[in-house]
Amino acid sequence: MTTNESIGDKFISHRMLSSFDINDELLQKLNTKGFTLKSEIQAVSDDTLRLMCNLSDEQLNTINELIRKSHKTIINHLTVSHIRKLSGNRIHTSLPSLDIALGGGLEVSKVTQICGEGGVGKTQICMQLCITVQIPEQFGGLSSHALYIDTENNLRPERLQSMAAFCLESYPELKQRYCAESMVSNVHLFSCNTNSRDLFELIMSRIEHFLDHHQEVRLVIIDSIANLFRYDYKGNEFQREYEISQMGHKIKSIAHRKRVAFLISNQVTYIPVEGKDTPALGKLWQTYCSTSFLIKRYGEYRKTYTLKSVNIETDRHFFFQITKNGIKEVLPDEVVDAIINNNKL
Repeated sequence: MTTNESIGDKFISHRMLSSFDINDELLQKLNTKGFTLKSEIQAVSDDTLRLMCNLSDEQLNTINELIRKSHKTIINHLTVSHIRKLSGNRIHTSLPSLDIALGGGLEVSKVTQICGEGGVGKTQICMQLCITVQIPEQFGGLSSHALYIDTENNLRPERLQSMAAFCLESYPELKQRYCAESMVSNVHLFSCNTNSRDLFELIMSRIEHFLDHHQEVRLVIIDSIANLFRYDYKGNEFQREYEISQMGHKIKSIAHRKRVAFLISNQVTYIPVEGKDTPALGKLWQTYCSTSFLIKRYGEYRKTYTLKSVNIETDRHFFFQITKNGIKEVLPDEVVDAIINNNKL
């Protein structure tokens, strides 16, 4: 497979089903059950798709044939430059290596996941993006607001304000338009720390309604997605998987239809057989995330691994540090010098 084909495969997997030549009746059946992207169909078996959408064998074969035909046609004409032109607006993260892994920053219409153990810095990245999304495009933002869904009482207004103040010091020309207090007020908060049912209802019913009435919001953060779902469904894994699947479908659908970027923090689960941490909530949940990163702690530094990205190979890593002003990338040499002989790298 050539490089263009490899990139094209990944890109087309995130195509909206409405862009394929599927008739309205079939498309309505798929959309009603939350299937809006090709990758979402690929994540389930034919039998599951038939059962969920009440499809006949003929309808199922028609869908598969149309997708394969369109896939082959587009691959023959797709180039890297075309893919870049089709990318939406992006939000810079303040970490250049992370921006590169994201193809230029956090992308509108996509779902990005950052995962790691508690206290590793996920919330710091989330809060940093709440500030940078507000600045003009020429400085790496979208001149927009953020919606923050907090399930762990992690959001700290005073921390947001210190990040905003440093941002304004870094770009003095912005002071005519912004102040730190106004930037904090542009972060809309939904607190949901009670149970998984409340979070499920929030995602399925309230987010889209809120965005309809607040079109200035272009970034939605869920911090974190796993906290409530890891403990509320003991003994009922089928119901848990079903609701996680429904949430994933809904989040991706909202991201594409409303042209907002989703940034979701997730916890990790240790897999003894593999000897490593993996994102919580299982493999099905991971299919709803376009890009995923794993953060690990090394003393005062954080090492971020790329788990899933269409822009760079997986397992690429970089370092950052949490400072009083926000998050800051550091060079590997700085980290090695600081913790030499510690055998942590």
